[in-house]
Amino acid sequence: MKEKLTALITIFVLLLPVAAAAESDTLLGKGHGGVKVGYIRFSDGTLKDFDVDNGTYVGLEAYCKVKKAARLYLGSEIGYSKVDSSVTDTSTGTAIKVNSEFKYIPIELNAKWLFNLGSNLNLAVGTGLSLNYVDASASASASGLTILDNDHDWIFGGQGFLDLNYALGSLFVGIDAKYKLTEGFDGDGENYSNFTAGAHVGWTY
Repeated sequence: MKEKLTALITIFVLLLPVAAAAESDTLLGKGHGGVKVGYIRFSDGTLKDFDVDNGTYVGLEAYCKVKKAARLYLGSEIGYSKVDSSVTDTSTGTAIKVNSEFKYIPIELNAKWLFNLGSNLNLAVGTGLSLNYVDASASASASGLTILDNDHDWIFGGQGFLDLNYALGSLFVGIDAKYKLTEGFDGDGENYSNFTAGAHVGWTY
């Protein structure tokens, strides 16, 4: 799977330099950038057990229009999410306090197609590939004894997303939703597929 995803990412990287000047009917300029803030939820059961399966997501994106393709944009997004929790397990008869921290940093290469809805509205439908950094750590304490555990890795993923944008001159605002599938983490079969939804603000140039 890694070999196929690596080949596809390479193709995306090679295509990026063909982005050029916009045509007269571009919907978000020659290019655009933006900031996203939203909610992220992971499907992995282990994260749910430790109460770190959902939190806040922040992302930065930048896109350029492909030459002679008025509605096709290529670009990238980098995001960040960090969730902390503290839970106490008494199922064994002894109170065990578990402090957990989970960090998630996706780096995406995407292509998206824009559709004019009229009244300054446009819809973007996109897909892409990603490298995702996962860092999970936990400490369990009971009867004065503390055990620490930490694991981190880069994993491949693929995503599909929708953006609804309202243009205000060179600025635009909107809402967005994305679903991402990832491969297994560190060979243990677990994955960190996730769903994000939120709002964004951006600018065109």
